[in-house]
Amino acid sequence: MKQKLLFIVNPLAGGGKRSSGIEHNIGLQLNCTRYDAEVRYTRYPGHATELAKASDAVCVVAVGGDGTVNEVASGLVGTGKVLGIIPCGSGNGFANHLGISRNLNEAIRVINEGASFASDYATINGTPFLCSCGVGLDADVSYAFSSSKKRGHITYVFKTITRVLCCKEQQYSLAYNGIEVKVSAIMITVGNANQWGNNYYICPDASLQDGILDVTILHKFPVCLAPVLVGKLLRRKITSSKYVESIKCRNITITRKSTGPAHCDGTPFMAGSVIRVQVVPKGMNVLSPLA
Repeated sequence: MKQKLLFIVNPLAGGGKRSSGIEHNIGLQLNCTRYDAEVRYTRYPGHATELAKASDAVCVVAVGGDGTVNEVASGLVGTGKVLGIIPCGSGNGFANHLGISRNLNEAIRVINEGASFASDYATINGTPFLCSCGVGLDADVSYAFSSSKKRGHITYVFKTITRVLCCKEQQYSLAYNGIEVKVSAIMITVGNANQWGNNYYICPDASLQDGILDVTILHKFPVCLAPVLVGKLLRRKITSSKYVESIKCRNITITRKSTGPAHCDGTPFMAGSVIRVQVVPKGMNVLSPLA
């Protein structure tokens, strides 16, 4: 008996070019002797979550970027259904961690093979995420990028540079592993996966199966050293910088003086002064070439 698959496509992901014609390519490449596939397209924010929740498919495939993957995964929490991914976004952080290629044929091959594993996911104030969440600089960049008419890596880099030039340290109180500390930082990123996307490894030692969160705290640094820090991100060496502090924990509470921006898998939102992040060990079944 064939297994039912639902492909949820964000037609705007990555500027819309890579998802164009996706339905035709799925028809050509998918193993139709094994799967019975349906393709649905998102029409508004949150639609992917609604479609995933309502589906009776055994596997739901997110076709888009990390935001689309997050929405689909949020609809699958607690169902035992399997998450598949065809990366078509600007960063594709979770797919990159898993080793899922941006090449459409290779991504569909992973689906055809049907090998899955139990991955950790985490929550920020109850909202699920797979890749990372954060406050400070990365949240500011997420806001700037989300409001931009242009997408893609170049736009992301430009928005990051403009925010780095004017970023300021904020005061935070962190509670984790039974201790409480105060820190001054321009950014606090909590990672389930090892990167933001585009192979910028903000939490290079993160694992999807250890039941642990990796927290990277970036302190104020001379702007002239920004290229050096970018190089460390790309080489998985960011935690070696004297301006970076790293923490491992199962949950963390971040308290700041007031409400402000935060992000969840690159999607910005306004959060309160108290932010609680916790891991859910092996709570999501995911198709992966690493399984």
